[in-house]
Amino acid sequence: MKKTLFVFGILFMTFNLSAQKLQKPQIDKISGDTSWLTSSEKIFAKASFSGTVGEQLYVSAGKVKDIYLLLFSIQTGKTSIFSVEEGQKIYIKLKNGTVVTLANIKNNVSKYSSVSYGSNSNCYYQITDADIKALSSSNVQFIRLEYSGGTFEYDIKDKFSEDIKKLVLLIEQK
Repeated sequence: MKKTLFVFGILFMTFNLSAQKLQKPQIDKISGDTSWLTSSEKIFAKASFSGTVGEQLYVSAGKVKDIYLLLFSIQTGKTSIFSVEEGQKIYIKLKNGTVVTLANIKNNVSKYSSVSYGSNSNCYYQITDADIKALSSSNVQFIRLEYSGGTFEYDIKDKFSEDIKKLVLLIEQK
């Protein structure tokens, strides 16, 4: 009986850890504006054999005033520093053939972690109602993200594509 409860507990914790959630809203003390952010979900992972954690891509969605955002966190597993400049694009190819193109809205320079994580950076892309509709109606197949050294390219598995849909729909409700 104890083993059954233990296994059930582990399964329940695993399910809860992967669930998309809204974080506690942040309220600006001067303007009174409320900012919303979802949990960050890993949508791509590629192992590394060089002692680092490898390549990873995380996504979350946010809303500030009437502006919706997709936030991507890039982890390269490499020691080289890179930047994603304002205006550089991310191309999100959907399974239905649509390509959603977004422009980065803030200059970002990666940081190097000395604890075997490589370099990482956060990028911010504004999304419109049309982008939300497209991203929530078809699975993401592929992501190409421009950066100072070329492009990062990610094949997205269906199970992670569902996470993107859920995040976009969750933030749209705010």
